[in-house]
Amino acid sequence: MTAATMRTNLFERFAPVIRSLTDADLDNGAVLGDKLRIAGEGAVEVCYEHLCELGVIQRERVLEGLPHPSGANAERIAYFLGRKNRGALSSKTNPEKLDRAREALRRQVARLIEGTRQRGSLS
Repeated sequence: MTAATMRTNLFERFAPVIRSLTDADLDNGAVLGDKLRIAGEGAVEVCYEHLCELGVIQRERVLEGLPHPSGANAERIAYFLGRKNRGALSSKTNPEKLDRAREALRRQVARLIEGTRQRGSLS
C-alpha cells in the first residue's frame, strides 16, 4: 500500500468523525487562538487540514513534516536533527522527504519570525 493510499484510507475512515466533532465544538478560532501547532501524521494531519479549511486556524500556524516522536522513528529523528549522516541511513528512511520537510519548516519558521518582528512583538 502506498503512502498516498494510506492517507486516503485514513481520511475516508476518520474525516467524518473529525468533521462532526470540530464543526460542532469549535467557534471560529475562539477556542484555538493563534498558537503554533505541530501536525502529526495520519488522522491528526487530516484534522488540522480540515480546521484550516474551516478557517478555524491559520495554515501558516501549523508546523508540518516533523517525524513522529517515537522510538520506531529514532533514525528518522536523528537524521532530521542532523545527528546521523545520510550515508548511514537504512533503506527504510527516505532522506529526500526529510530534507524537504526540514527545509520547508525552516522557511516557515523564518516567515513567522519575520512577521512577528514586523508587528513589533519580537526584539
